[in-house]
Amino acid sequence: MADQDKKTTGIFRSSLTLFLITASAAFLLAFVYTKTKDKIAQTENSKKMKSYEQIFPKGRFSEEKIIEDMPFVEVSTQEGNPLGYIIFTQGEGYSSTIKIAYGITMDKKVKGVIILSQQETPGLGARAGEVKKNITLVSLLSSLFNAQGEPQNEVQRPWFQKQYENLSLEELWLKKQNENGKIEAITGATITSNAVTQAVRESLEQFIKNVQEKEHK
Repeated sequence: MADQDKKTTGIFRSSLTLFLITASAAFLLAFVYTKTKDKIAQTENSKKMKSYEQIFPKGRFSEEKIIEDMPFVEVSTQEGNPLGYIIFTQGEGYSSTIKIAYGITMDKKVKGVIILSQQETPGLGARAGEVKKNITLVSLLSSLFNAQGEPQNEVQRPWFQKQYENLSLEELWLKKQNENGKIEAITGATITSNAVTQAVRESLEQFIKNVQEKEHK
């Protein structure tokens, strides 16, 4: 009987210890999340604001709006003349959700695509954010100083994202998937390449439809 009591006590202590460890870990994770979620939100918002200027330099931007659950920003000149829109979307890549901001002009051509966040495979899908550098003596000097002798601060765009510039809705396909497609897939990362392309194409198609329906109401 005594041995049975010891065994029961041992099981209880082990269970209690496991419970305390699990509860402590859960509390710690909740504490860390609470402390970091505001910082994460601020970082994401900062990336969004930076993307505005990258897509439409010197544009004037409205507050973020929603049309049929689709967030967007209206863009105009400093004088108030319409330039286009910045639209936010996302696609499911190989190993992460890829968050995207892209601009369109008033004639529905893509102005630029910015990947706000992704956690794709390094060396493969993560190359969606890779900047190709063809370094020559001239380009090296130009990157250091502009004509006025001041540091050059121009932001170079990732090669994959630059492909989308000036494309129409019909051209937003991978070359290997559609004869009208203009997008070259990242080598070894077709899933990532298609996730971005499909997200932009489908959200743009839906956005155009939503705007047209709103205009005809």
